Amino acid sequence: MYEGFRAVLSDLLPSLTAADWTQVKRLVSPRKLSVGESLVREGHAGHRVAYIYRGAVVYYTLRDGERNVLGFDFEDSFAGDFRSFFDEVPATKTVTALENCEVLVLTRAHFDELAEANRDFRSVRSRMAEELFRGAETRAVEMQSFSAEERYRRLLDRSPHLLQRVPLYLLASYIGVTPEALSRIRQRLSASDDQ
Repeated sequence: MYEGFRAVLSDLLPSLTAADWTQVKRLVSPRKLSVGESLVREGHAGHRVAYIYRGAVVYYTLRDGERNVLGFDFEDSFAGDFRSFFDEVPATKTVTALENCEVLVLTRAHFDELAEANRDFRSVRSRMAEELFRGAETRAVEMQSFSAEERYRRLLDRSPHLLQRVPLYLLASYIGVTPEALSRIRQRLSASDDQ
């Protein structure tokens, strides 16, 4: 669990020393999340982030009782509402376990302790922000420029494992259609693949 986290953290922070790693390891807490358990809840303080060792999470907002899916994260990635975490504002989304998860949790207080001991940890914020911006930009372009069928194809090209791990109603919400519309898209694609 820790070695995967160390590799991902080293990508974000190439200057990570053995002493830094010892401190990080002391400050993160292993935790298990059951399916449906929230790491962060919309409207509440997002004072923690997690490295996903095993499992998957879904990001969503609730509008008029409907779940609006914003994205998914899987193994070897970080999960949380990063704006809430870094800016200490209420979370704008809920992050919930889609599968049983094993995670390493880092609180904002512990992140501040790491940043105080090693100023390079502050660069993690900008590097994470860059990655989030790239993802958000890609999603915005896709939602505005492509049909639902094209969005579905692009999603599967980018992440084919989603079909095995994410319920279709969540994929439908993610690409901005109803489950029934996604079913029709899948039928059309299946029929065109058979020809």
